[in-house]
Amino acid sequence: GALGVISKPETFSTYSENSAVYENREPGDGGSKEAGTTIPFEQLDDIIDAEHTSTSLDMYASDEQSNSSSTKEEKEVYAVTDQTHCIVDMLRAACSKKRDTLEEMKVAACLAYEFVTKNSEELQSIKKKYTEYSCDYNLDCEKTDVLKEKIKTYYRNPNNRTRIPKDEDAEYEAEMKEIDALYEKICDAKEDKERALDEYIKAGKDGIEIEKNSNISGEDTLKHYSHAIEEEKALLSTIEYDLKLFKIIYNRDQLLYLVRRKERWYYIEDENKTKLLDEIVELHKNCIEHLLIEINRLVDMFSIQKNALYIAEEVYSAYKAHYMATYMYKKEKELRKY
Repeated sequence: GALGVISKPETFSTYSENSAVYENREPGDGGSKEAGTTIPFEQLDDIIDAEHTSTSLDMYASDEQSNSSSTKEEKEVYAVTDQTHCIVDMLRAACSKKRDTLEEMKVAACLAYEFVTKNSEELQSIKKKYTEYSCDYNLDCEKTDVLKEKIKTYYRNPNNRTRIPKDEDAEYEAEMKEIDALYEKICDAKEDKERALDEYIKAGKDGIEIEKNSNISGEDTLKHYSHAIEEEKALLSTIEYDLKLFKIIYNRDQLLYLVRRKERWYYIEDENKTKLLDEIVELHKNCIEHLLIEINRLVDMFSIQKNALYIAEEVYSAYKAHYMATYMYKKEKELRKY
């Protein structure tokens, strides 16, 4: 019932070794380390630099002194999110001893339990949507992988070298240097992503251990919901680093595309080189188009995951209020026996 301990938290775990993030999918860095102008991603920057939706559990504290004895457990209930402020107000009134405190506490506990159920269902729905986007993202990556392999095969052939002679085009040389710099940035971004991925995997494994060692106590359920927030944060972080990595890769691939076009123009009278460059230019163009699809998919996944994190915090907050209201109800009921 609403005044009992929730026996088994029904949250949707973010951690899966088959998830898109765990698979570590990303565009490869096949191609020549050679460099045009890049397409900026201001909109993408706005998205990944925006504040993560996160509500502090310490944002709300009581300024009033209750006439009843103040315990650590009773103070804890005031650290909740906006959604459960109405429950806080009900418990404040109950603790004032000016009315039927038992009924007030019972109603507060039931209301908090309804919030837990409602938010848990919403979280599962959000995670289901995320999984659908993740599956589509993996399919997008598979299509891009085919193009990447063709590009790598092209560049492995030493006969396909078409670089413009040095000192012929200063702008071209600057673009070549920029491509080299982007390769360095890609390596750094990959390391950042790997660290975030390791943290996500660890959070998932820690969550599994928490589940193994838990029982039906309210404390264990609180621990479960609290750790679920950490998992959601870790997943959001991996997507954020993925987006930053993809932005750099996209800019590099744009440069490779533009450089190959310049080379095609330079060797326009060389039929053999023109034919080769037609091939690689088309491959780069198609790869960039597919990469943009993947980036847009990741942007959607990032947005969905931000929402999942917010709801996970609401689940924890609501259960915390339910747990404390139940505790106060049972304590008051016990006192009335004497």
